[in-house]
Amino acid sequence: MNVTPNIHGMTGTHVHGTTPEPGGDRRPEDRPAVSARALVLAACAMSPALCLPVPASAASAAAPAVVPAAVTVPAAGPETPADETAPLRFRLRSTASSSQINGGAREFIIRVDVQNLNKGPVTLVGIGRNGPGLRLMSADDSPQTLRPRERVSYELRYRVTDCDAVPRKDWPIPVRVRQGAGQRVVEVPLAGFDPDAMEGGEESSATVPWQAAMAGEVCRIF
Repeated sequence: MNVTPNIHGMTGTHVHGTTPEPGGDRRPEDRPAVSARALVLAACAMSPALCLPVPASAASAAAPAVVPAAVTVPAAGPETPADETAPLRFRLRSTASSSQINGGAREFIIRVDVQNLNKGPVTLVGIGRNGPGLRLMSADDSPQTLRPRERVSYELRYRVTDCDAVPRKDWPIPVRVRQGAGQRVVEVPLAGFDPDAMEGGEESSATVPWQAAMAGEVCRIF
């Protein structure tokens, strides 16, 4: 086989002994030009597997579509606790106390500050209760609305009906809170104190439950 360059710089091939095509012996430069697109299409027609689309990577195919989450905007309104069933928190502190005889009956009075430790306002409708050997004589049930960290003072007057029956263990004070059309009761402890050490409304470090200390004082004196 003899290979000779054509005048356009491309390489042509002529095989001796072959029969020329009908219509004359055409030179390479006389043949029609073929575009790259035509060559690609012809290759795809002969072998379709060469022209299959390239699949996306596994990571891209497995990536889930990101859908923006819906955002609920609460309606404007008064500041209220987010959940009516959430625990309510208060701090109770005694600021003063006294004992007395009233009509022959032993009584003691204790002043209690209630502080709102919740994130929203609450409405109190009273505190205190009756118990073994104790009868609550005062009943201040006027509504008191407290914003966060605010406090209100209540005066509790108890009559001791049986000195031996008064509870000697911790006895939390019920705090009644208005909620909707009803009430919710939260029992809050009041730190123990020694009435003899209370000066200027400060509690001592004694651990005597408050009701036992107060009843013990009035029963001992009278």
